[in-house]
Amino acid sequence: MEQKPLKELLAIRAHLMGQLRGLDPRLINGSLAETSTTCGRAGCRCQRGEKHVKVNLCKKVDGKSCTTYVPQDLVEEVRRGTEEFKRAKELLKEIADVNWAIIRGHGRRQREKKRMAKGLRLVSS
Repeated sequence: MEQKPLKELLAIRAHLMGQLRGLDPRLINGSLAETSTTCGRAGCRCQRGEKHVKVNLCKKVDGKSCTTYVPQDLVEEVRRGTEEFKRAKELLKEIADVNWAIIRGHGRRQREKKRMAKGLRLVSS
């Protein structure tokens, strides 16, 4: 992040925090995977090429893949939850980047204050 005045960085952070607060609280960590299968029943539509569609929610737990079936009536809600989770992660990263810039600029601001104070003392002598 480029060097910006502290006031501007604080305003950016406040705006991002507002966006974060505006997210739907039904965040879901994971991604949806859609698979098509055939069941093997004679005469089923899947035998004619219209495969059964199944949606799973996938994520890593302790380094291992974990999946759970998502009923068809919940697919859109779960999809929105995973999208909101991704947006929350993006916002948190942006907020962390702004905080990084604030910390990096702190030393520069402190040196500037000292220079200003030193300059004022030299003038007042």
